[in-house]
Amino acid sequence: MKKTTLLSAALALLSATAVAQPAYNMKVTKNDGSSIVIPVKDVADVTFNTVENQETTFKSGVGSFVHRDTQSNTAVYLLELSTNIFGDNTTMPMSKLYITLLGKADTVNIKQLSAPVGTFTIGDPNEPESSKFYPGILNENGEAANTFLGTLKSAQDPMDIKLINGGTLTITPKTNRKYALEGNFTFDDGSTLKASYEGMLVIDNNSGEIAPADTLPLPESKLAADTTLVFGNKKYGIATDFSIGRFGIKNKSEVYLQLYTDDSYATCLDLYLLIDNEKYPGKKQIPAGKYPVLPKIDWENISANELSAEPAWRVKTPEGSRVDLGCWFTWDYAYKAPLVGGEIEVLSGNTDSSELHLKFNLKDAKGHTVKGEWKGKIE
Repeated sequence: MKKTTLLSAALALLSATAVAQPAYNMKVTKNDGSSIVIPVKDVADVTFNTVENQETTFKSGVGSFVHRDTQSNTAVYLLELSTNIFGDNTTMPMSKLYITLLGKADTVNIKQLSAPVGTFTIGDPNEPESSKFYPGILNENGEAANTFLGTLKSAQDPMDIKLINGGTLTITPKTNRKYALEGNFTFDDGSTLKASYEGMLVIDNNSGEIAPADTLPLPESKLAADTTLVFGNKKYGIATDFSIGRFGIKNKSEVYLQLYTDDSYATCLDLYLLIDNEKYPGKKQIPAGKYPVLPKIDWENISANELSAEPAWRVKTPEGSRVDLGCWFTWDYAYKAPLVGGEIEVLSGNTDSSELHLKFNLKDAKGHTVKGEWKGKIE
């Protein structure tokens, strides 16, 4: 198996002119080639100077969850410690310690992120392993990456950079989301850094992952018999392209269709279509083909189909309200039938051309069917 670098973190200079509060970005590249940019503030032009053995106590810390890989069971985090209180960008000199480290993928709680804990030793980016941190390097642009110390004597002076290539880091959890960090690092010039920090370490989500929704029980279907929908001359259709990643559904474009039988809006068929973003990379398209209604909303079922439709499901939002998703049939404004089986066949259409032709044969939990055909414009 070809080895790939899981992550490369680099500081990229945004402005060549030193100002009172210059800004940089931390660019993080994952092993699939995609990348994200995380703002890193208050550093200036970078030079590489020798610093003697030192001992530093840091006053503030922040972190980011960047990526996880299930094959290696690793999760990548970026930590940033500062000798200044959080928000103080003027007190000089100021040092910042950047650490790229790996925890375990199966311990990540995307709804309530926390820093990985334990003792971390130097690791190999080509062999991702939990409880490791990556050595500092210069990336292809000659910029510092992974784990290093940067020191500013003033806002106008260049930042002194020391690349870390050895040592240990111990992270111990405390109460109220606080942590104690003790690091004994070796720089690439042989000098050492003894680093310590105790305090808050909030971990932000920069991975692109979305927390799975909290599902609620479905109501009983109000359908008493099979139904055929007839869309008249005053039918009305709406398409909403949610793109990818909504409600934890990754790598699938999600298109929401609302099909009304007439302009009274009393009778409506709601459909949520899932489209493989790699097989069909174009935006705002509804590829022709058959969309089976998934038996359940989970990654196993979603990933098994290039084209599919969500069954009816009900979620609870963080604010406590209720949202109905998937395939639903509503009539007389208030009566509902959650549709959990069947198939939708798209014959032609996309959300750009405002034309759509599809047929559907859907079922509720009792086996009652909702059939019909839509051919016409959508907005």
